[in-house]
Amino acid sequence: VLGFTVETVAIANKQAVLDAQVAFNGLSDAAKAKLTNGIDADFFTGLLTKIGDLEAEDAQAQAEADTFKNTTASAALALDPATVTPASQTLVEQALAAYGSLSDLAKGKLGAEKSKLDSLDSAIKAYGRLGEWDFKHDNVLKATYGNDLVWNLSGSGNENWNKFEGSDADKAKYPGYGIGVDAGRNLKATYDIGADLTSYTLIFDMRVADFQGKCFYQTDLANSNDTELFIGKDNKIGLSTLGYSSNNVSKDKWQRVIVVKSEASYKIYIDDVLYLDSANGSDSRFTISKDGVLFLADENGEDTYMFITKIALYSTAFTDAQRSNIGATMPDTK
Repeated sequence: VLGFTVETVAIANKQAVLDAQVAFNGLSDAAKAKLTNGIDADFFTGLLTKIGDLEAEDAQAQAEADTFKNTTASAALALDPATVTPASQTLVEQALAAYGSLSDLAKGKLGAEKSKLDSLDSAIKAYGRLGEWDFKHDNVLKATYGNDLVWNLSGSGNENWNKFEGSDADKAKYPGYGIGVDAGRNLKATYDIGADLTSYTLIFDMRVADFQGKCFYQTDLANSNDTELFIGKDNKIGLSTLGYSSNNVSKDKWQRVIVVKSEASYKIYIDDVLYLDSANGSDSRFTISKDGVLFLADENGEDTYMFITKIALYSTAFTDAQRSNIGATMPDTK
């Protein structure tokens, strides 16, 4: 204790200082007079005053940390890194930003919480979300995440779209949702990446009323060749290069189509059922350009009308767990 200074004493030393102060007060005046280096009553008072200041600072930091855990970041901290999705990205980013503004003392009390937020952030980024479009804004092409879509008119006339007008039950589930784009008019998506995508995941929430040729996406930005994914007149989904599904696609029903393309494989799921598993994923025609991709596009008019309530693009080939986390089936409501 006699070696402490107000610069080195800590809260953990409080009892030792109190015990030393009691011992000092029990000395005779003659014994106290023999003490050197400023060891007097003021020495102990100074140490205890400093410890009191440190305790006040620690209490303030603890209150700051408790507010962060229990209020500011509570929703983010309730998430599980094993099941978190990009839908929670803003929530986690806000929690990390709030952590960054805390005092150093408060941060020191939040080691486990910071580690969890970092794990959540890493898990979200592992999806590689590039763009998400839900067609529910006043500007129907406004992005929910990423860059807004733009019209890419390869046919005659102006952009032409309609909101979904189905049964009352469907409209109650998906109020104001759904875009239908006429043939020859498609949508271009752009994003900020430095290289072409040879692995990716695409999600389409869609509904068809017929099977007159339905196109999902086109990697040729000039739209000078066939689409990369197609529902044909025989109700099958696929492409000649990939092969076609043995299962039929349903009509007059909302369905979630998920394309998972890796370096070597190309898989198509519809509402969590594997419709096609092709080994031709390495074909360069399926590489998505860093400069963009076209949705609902085909070069010769086989892009007939269908309704879409969601399109999303990710820069990674989802694992089964990621696909399940993101929602392998069409949500019952939106």
